[in-house]
Amino acid sequence: MAVKFLKPTWVPANSPGGGFTMDRVGKVLLEFAAASGERQYSWDNKISLAMSATELGQIFADPNQEHSFYHDPNIMDASSRGAVSKALRWSLAPDGKAYFISASIGGTSATKANITVPLTRAEYYVFESVGA
Repeated sequence: MAVKFLKPTWVPANSPGGGFTMDRVGKVLLEFAAASGERQYSWDNKISLAMSATELGQIFADPNQEHSFYHDPNIMDASSRGAVSKALRWSLAPDGKAYFISASIGGTSATKANITVPLTRAEYYVFESVGA
C-alpha cells in the first residue's frame, strides 16, 4: 500500500475583493498493489482510491469498527455511471492485533480485482499520525 497526499487546488475568486476559492478539496490517495513475488508488487495493476478527510476521520474516530466506502469515479456522468466502481473496507483482524484494508474495483467496464493489506497496530499509529 502506498499513501500520497493530494493538496487542495485554489483558483482566483471572481469577486470585487479578490482572493481565492477552493477548486478541489485535498484528498489522501491510497494505492494498493498485489504481490507479484517476494517483496515485489504489481504497481501496473494497482487500485487507487482518493479518500476524503471525512472518510479518514470515520476510520480514525473508531478504528476497531468496520467501515466501508464506495466510490464511482464517473458518478457525475450519467452515460458512464457504474462503468467503474471502487470500494474500500476497513476491518479489525479476528485476533484484534491488526487491521485489514481491502480495496476492490469492479463495474461494467473495469477488470475486477480485490487486494487486502494487513496493517499492524503500530503501522496504524503511524498512518493516523501522518493523516492527522
